[in-house]
Amino acid sequence: MSLTQPSPQPGFVDRLVARSGWVVAGIVALLTVVLPLGAFALWTEDAPEVRVLETERKLSALVVDDDVRILIIDTRNRERARDALGRLYRPWEARPQILIAPATDDAAIGLWTVLEDTDPRQVLVAGSPGALPLWGEIEAECLRRGIPIQFIDDLTTVTTPRLTVSIFGREPESEDARAVVIRRGDANVVLAFDAGRLPAQGQVVITAGRGDEVPADLLITASDEPRETPRREIIVASLRRVRVVLARDEVQVFGGARRGFDGSPTGSSIEEGVRE
Repeated sequence: MSLTQPSPQPGFVDRLVARSGWVVAGIVALLTVVLPLGAFALWTEDAPEVRVLETERKLSALVVDDDVRILIIDTRNRERARDALGRLYRPWEARPQILIAPATDDAAIGLWTVLEDTDPRQVLVAGSPGALPLWGEIEAECLRRGIPIQFIDDLTTVTTPRLTVSIFGREPESEDARAVVIRRGDANVVLAFDAGRLPAQGQVVITAGRGDEVPADLLITASDEPRETPRREIIVASLRRVRVVLARDEVQVFGGARRGFDGSPTGSSIEEGVRE
């Protein structure tokens, strides 16, 4: 019969040294990876933004601030309205809590399409609608589902954690433009639904038309018509979105094709060709 000598058990000091290796490794990882990532997250604030999409010669947009989503829809094309839902949102994001649209017969089609596919808490319409029967159906659907709907002739404002969103309607026969103004401190973005006098001067103005007379540091447009007098503008290509980020002290624009630039617009930071 053979006897096997048992292996000596590690003593307390040996076990402490072995365990301390893991402790040291954890501390190193904390100092070199975790803390820098945390500092980077704080430094690169997840700023609110406006995502812009061309919707058949019109521009629709999604206002994003923390968990709040406000969809601004302007299209008569039902397919493009559904495209806006698919392309303006990331897969994990919630659907819009607020829908905004201009009181035009064309926009009624897009609004109705989005209303069918979402469950908003509120619907805001810039202006007074005409006699199109679809507007009556939209009102009836909102009433049936308990969704407040408001037709705005003057001004209504909603707030998100860091933004003030003002919806400007238009009195009949007025020369003012129906528009949405999105502000964060001194930074502001204006989305104009139609031609006319803007309710505010924006660092960035979003308009589907040429916007020849629009005062702005930067124009975001769906029109690629040539201009006699160049100006700084971002052209929103079909099915491509442009992101307008309202940082702490500036407006940053990502994506689209830029035209008329000798340098970055005053008070704005421009980056071209960034796509998600």
